[in-house]
Amino acid sequence: MHALAEEFADYLGVELEFVVTPYFAKYWETSDGRVVKDSIYTPDWFNYYDVACEVIAPLDWRTNKVELVGIYPTEYTVIARKETNINSIEDLKDLKGVTASGTVYEEILQNNGITDFYMAPVNNFIPDVSEGKADYTMIYNAFFELSDYPGLEVKIPMGEFHVSWAMRKDQPELKRALDNFLNRSRDK
Repeated sequence: MHALAEEFADYLGVELEFVVTPYFAKYWETSDGRVVKDSIYTPDWFNYYDVACEVIAPLDWRTNKVELVGIYPTEYTVIARKETNINSIEDLKDLKGVTASGTVYEEILQNNGITDFYMAPVNNFIPDVSEGKADYTMIYNAFFELSDYPGLEVKIPMGEFHVSWAMRKDQPELKRALDNFLNRSRDK
């Protein structure tokens, strides 16, 4: 994502500046630190930069808050140790998972009636499953993540989506520029 963000800044003729987001849910918080999914507001954190060049899944409640622009397609998958028997989402109800608060993964689990999971930073998902702290996790782009973990495998696909970047809704010119940049990049 970093290289693509640099190319976009060059396309705009501006210098790329970074704002480090301390945790993913920060993107969606109100000024008092709450995430309100059923409310339309511009999250406070979006006042500190122009584009969140992050891996953001386009959920309805997020599109009520910010403009999302699809960057590339991928899919969610359930990952577990090879010896763990998982053939459907129903199998997860009898297992312990690891996910992160405020993520699409948590939402998918909750929407499917799965409640036995704990919260951890995304970077801990794969190591926690590998070490047996959790039976499974859900991630996207699993083929990148699993190369260092030969004891793990993809168990079931959970759906496709477009990884998106986000910006405030009051930036139509910036959105148009990003759309044009992406279309030009795809045509090359």
